[in-house]
Amino acid sequence: MITKPRLFRLTAAIAAPAALAALIALCSCKGGATTDKSQPVDERQAAALQQRQDACPGYELVFAQEFSEDGLPQKDVWQFEDGYCRNHEDQYYRQDNANPNAFVKDGVLVIEAREEAVPNKHYREGSDEWRSQKGEQSRWTSASMQSKATKDGGFSWHYGIYEVRAKIPAVDGAWPAIWSTGMEHQWPYGGEIDLMEWYDNKILANVCWGDGRPYSGKWNSKTVSRDSLDMKWGKGWEDKFHTWRMVWEPDTMELWVDDILVNQIDLDTTVNAQSDNPSIKDAGGVNPFRDVRQMVWLNLALGGDNGGSLENTPFPCRYLIDYVRVYQKPGVDGKAAVKIDPVISEPTFNVPDGTAIPKQQ
Repeated sequence: MITKPRLFRLTAAIAAPAALAALIALCSCKGGATTDKSQPVDERQAAALQQRQDACPGYELVFAQEFSEDGLPQKDVWQFEDGYCRNHEDQYYRQDNANPNAFVKDGVLVIEAREEAVPNKHYREGSDEWRSQKGEQSRWTSASMQSKATKDGGFSWHYGIYEVRAKIPAVDGAWPAIWSTGMEHQWPYGGEIDLMEWYDNKILANVCWGDGRPYSGKWNSKTVSRDSLDMKWGKGWEDKFHTWRMVWEPDTMELWVDDILVNQIDLDTTVNAQSDNPSIKDAGGVNPFRDVRQMVWLNLALGGDNGGSLENTPFPCRYLIDYVRVYQKPGVDGKAAVKIDPVISEPTFNVPDGTAIPKQQ
């Protein structure tokens, strides 16, 4: 039975608007209410599909990646970063189809970080640029994937509910994220939404927009500490799947994990500052969370500016994603490509971090 949640934050409970609180209570798919496992498989699947479709009253399902078929992520939906990308991170992003760092297995998308030497395309002898300073070869690899999107459509959205059910590697050195960036303007003038980051023993939920300088932003960031999560969910919560959810309306945005409202943002406050700099002049006065479409990113970073030391990180280290879903109100957007996986499967992946996947599996 799904009940209306108690809203919980690190510092104090937030009194969310009643309509949104009720929606969150209802909008729980796999991982919330479950089907009767005594039913025949076909009936359970039909019930799960109907539950998914009806999960958010007043909204319709427009995107669902269920990761139910073993293999590679769907190439028409996802694209991958390559190399060292940002934040002085220690992983080299790659997606070699013969030995992928992102793959679907046993009902989940696995993003696997591992100790692995591959040629560093950024290396230049004698260069002091940080990516070159990582050396001729990497020490660790991982994956970063983003939905294929355009400023006018594709797998990008304008308002709605993002929902991602995942099990995160809450260990030293790991920096998993679920996030979104805008499809127009220089970062962060198109906006950044971090539904989830994990580092420094806390969950973060952030938004960022332009502060009037190139590549510089204003942040609205809230956190929930490991200690608070231990009290709320009990120790061992990191061994279970949790549901991260963004409810994005024209006037407000809410970032949740399960029944915890981590951050609530008044979108009247997220207007880009004006600037005469030619690279960002056209973005001044833009509100990226009202005016710009957003896509979705999934990645597992390591170390760098925030992730911490990798000395005790178990490798392989894995970030497991059960599903990614997007719901929208009918008639609000209409430009996004619709992609809904027809099969729902429960996760059965059970290889612990620090252990290689047996070849026979």
